[in-house]
Amino acid sequence: MLSSAKIRSWFSFLNVSYLVKNERSVEGLRRPLDTPDIAGEVYSVEEQWLFINGEVYVDITAAYMVDEEEKQLVVKDIREGDNVIVWIVESEIIKTYPALGTADYIQRKNEI
Repeated sequence: MLSSAKIRSWFSFLNVSYLVKNERSVEGLRRPLDTPDIAGEVYSVEEQWLFINGEVYVDITAAYMVDEEEKQLVVKDIREGDNVIVWIVESEIIKTYPALGTADYIQRKNEI
């Protein structure tokens, strides 16, 4: 039988592993480790959607959005013509036309 100390130690390991894997820290959310799923120009900004490269609608309802210096943004800070890189939830883009995806993390860039 596992002692409570061993169980706490195991959960601490799992939490630290998750934080390291996803490059998240106590100070705040950081850019994911894996490569972005989408990079391009914002063609239109709607209440909960970004239309990127004229090809993909991205749901931004639950997305964490930052600028080039990783300062947190809100929807009104992103404008048509901005360049962004986007990480999609579980790398799932629905292959419709236009394609659909749900953003997990978005970073606005001056240049891609």
